[in-house]
Amino acid sequence: MRRRSTSPRRPAARAVILLYHRVAKAELDPFRICVHPERFEAQLEAVSASYPISTLGALAGALEERTTDEKPCVVVTFDDGYADNLEVAEPIASAIGVPFTVFVTGEPLSKGELFWWDELATLVVGAPDRKAHLVVNIRGRARSFSLKSHDRRIRACLELHRLLRPLEGPERRRVLHGIAADLVSDVPAATEGRPLTPDELRRLASAPDVTVGAHTMTHRELSSLSDEERVAEIEGSKRFLGQLLERRVDFFSYPFGRAQDFDTASIEAVRAAGYRAACSTVQAAVAADATRWALPRVTVYNWQAEDLLDRIRRFLHA
Repeated sequence: MRRRSTSPRRPAARAVILLYHRVAKAELDPFRICVHPERFEAQLEAVSASYPISTLGALAGALEERTTDEKPCVVVTFDDGYADNLEVAEPIASAIGVPFTVFVTGEPLSKGELFWWDELATLVVGAPDRKAHLVVNIRGRARSFSLKSHDRRIRACLELHRLLRPLEGPERRRVLHGIAADLVSDVPAATEGRPLTPDELRRLASAPDVTVGAHTMTHRELSSLSDEERVAEIEGSKRFLGQLLERRVDFFSYPFGRAQDFDTASIEAVRAAGYRAACSTVQAAVAADATRWALPRVTVYNWQAEDLLDRIRRFLHA
C-alpha cells in the first residue's frame, strides 16, 4: 500500500505576469531591455493562442477573492514608461487584443530627460573610440574602467550602473556630468530611448486596453530610503499620475524590484497608499495564495516566441 505524503502541497500557479521595458531595435542595449517589434508581435500572438490573457486588475481581484480558474492566465506589464510603449507596443498589442499595464516613473516624464541608465549607456558604450580608459570618482573613491573594446565598455557600463543605483539624484547627476566631461562628450539629449511626455502618457492611458500604474517619482531603491523618502516616492507618484490623468492609480511596481530592493516597510507603505496590488521583478509565477503587494513577474528578453512559451511553462510547473 502506497503511503500518502504528509508534506504540504505547494499552491497551484495562478498566473504569469510578463515584464517588458521597451519594444524597439536600439543601437545600444547593454541592459537587454529591448524586444524587437517583430519578436514582440510573435510573442503576444503565441502567448494569447496558448493561455487566457488577463489584466492586472482582474488578477488582483481574483487573488483578493481567492477565486481560481482551471487554467492559469498571463498578464502583460511594462516598466518605466518609454515612448515606444505608445508608438510601437500599443498598436501591436491592440491589434492582437492583449491588454497591458505600464508602470511610469514620474520625474523623467515631467522633466523630459533620459532615464539615467540610458544616459550612462550612451556616454560609456557610445564613447569616442579614442578613449581607452575612464576614471570615475564615486563617493570620494576613484575607479578606473577600460574602454578598449565594445565588450569592455559593456562591462564598464554594467558596473557603473551597479555603483550609481544607490546614489541620490543630485549626486548621480554630478557623476554623469563628470563622465561626460572625461569623455569629452555632451550629456545626451532625450531622443532615442526617451520617456513618454505627459501628452503621450495621456494618449496611451486613453487606449481601452491600457492601464497606467506608478513606478515612484525617481526610480530609487525603496529599501535604502528613510520612511519619509519612501512614502514621498510611493504616494507622490500615485498623486502625480492621478492628477495628470484625472483618474485613480491602483497599481504599483517596485523600482529594480528584486527582493533586496524593497522591504516590509515598502510593502506596508504601498498598502497604506491605497494601491490594489504591486509588482516586483522576483522571477516566479503568481501562486494562488500570493500576496497582492509583492507579485512576482517573468522578465521577457528578445526571445523567439517558442522560447518565451517554454519559460512560461517552466514557471507554471516549477
